[in-house]
Amino acid sequence: MVWYNPMTWGAGTVNPLSVTRDRTGNIFYKMFSSSGSFTSPTTDRDKLILILRNPAVLKVFKLNCDLASLGRVAEYKNDVFESYATLKQMQAKPNKHQTWKQFFWDYEFYNMLGTAYLWRSNNTNLSFSNTSFYWLNPAKIEFDGSLENKLDRLDLSDKAVNDIGKEYIRYRFKDGTQKQIPLKEIQPFFDLSNSVSENWYKGSSAIDALYKVISNSDMGLDAKNVNLDFSKKYFVTGTQDPNDTTQLPMGEDEKKSIREKLGDQEPVKVTKSMIDIKRFVDDIAKLRLDDSYIADYFIIGSMYGIPRDVLEANLKGITYENQEKSTGKHISYSIQPKMDDLMEWLGSFLNVDLRMEYKHLPFMQYVEKDRAEVIKTKAESFKIFLDAGIEVNDALTLAGVDYEGTVKEVTGKSSEGN
Repeated sequence: MVWYNPMTWGAGTVNPLSVTRDRTGNIFYKMFSSSGSFTSPTTDRDKLILILRNPAVLKVFKLNCDLASLGRVAEYKNDVFESYATLKQMQAKPNKHQTWKQFFWDYEFYNMLGTAYLWRSNNTNLSFSNTSFYWLNPAKIEFDGSLENKLDRLDLSDKAVNDIGKEYIRYRFKDGTQKQIPLKEIQPFFDLSNSVSENWYKGSSAIDALYKVISNSDMGLDAKNVNLDFSKKYFVTGTQDPNDTTQLPMGEDEKKSIREKLGDQEPVKVTKSMIDIKRFVDDIAKLRLDDSYIADYFIIGSMYGIPRDVLEANLKGITYENQEKSTGKHISYSIQPKMDDLMEWLGSFLNVDLRMEYKHLPFMQYVEKDRAEVIKTKAESFKIFLDAGIEVNDALTLAGVDYEGTVKEVTGKSSEGN
């Protein structure tokens, strides 16, 4: 690191990394640090810029967001399927600028960033058709210090929670203007826990743990860019007999003549002196920069729970049966729980039972096939136990059959009244 005393620090536009005052009152500015590129980002804006400018992490984000937005919203009544397109029937679009598909895409994106903040223009479902739903850009949200102190507390009463809901955050726009939004109009959804961030409205972000990986990926891309640029250049030198002490070095006129001859279209070059030509970069493949990028891509994907088969299919654009199965399982284990959280909140707001379903997608058929085989195996086991004279309830238990769940899954109806 380099420290500067203000008496010797020249004027410029570079902002200091930190400022320190010694015992005598002198002020020193920390301008540079060798570890600066590996410091975790401290703001959501830093993280957002990092994601949008790095192809490895953006490819991972886009994969999950694309998959999440493929779902269909279904309405259920008494755990029985009722209809699709419930949200579109109630309101054609979530806001003036987006479709519901893009709305769900944004939800997954901001959730992976750390926290997805849902703002609604009304706090009652009586006017749902007139309610606008927006995902707030966390880079534009400001919590003042006093509010952050309140959001770190353990609230034990409804009154304390209601009082917090009356507090405001500032949402800044590009032109410098701002909108004050009460917390009661904001519903946060978290990727990781919100209990370790010292702010109940802000979840922890996996990007902090991935910062070095993403930074390394950026440096690898920079290195490839530089090496590709130098691969276009050649180093030309004159050869000289070490035993000939009378031979003069190559002069400027001779250098200029060689440059002109090498740049023309003549197939045969004639120079007064022997020359040696070498590339600045002999073999860029030896640097294995593409392998480094792919390795970083897999590390980032694994942080978000994406199976390697799914990452490979997304990278190569070719899928096989095992990759299709992995995609279906990834949706069930990673994406479905997040969408369940969102559907639970929207359903509560509308006083209906909403669920996001993906079983219409081709790669989910493998999951459905496996589920059907499990049900068949349990049914066969149940029959064997019955034939052996075991009581029905005991046979169901031994076969591992959830009677209510199995009936609903197979027939779409409850056993009550049948």
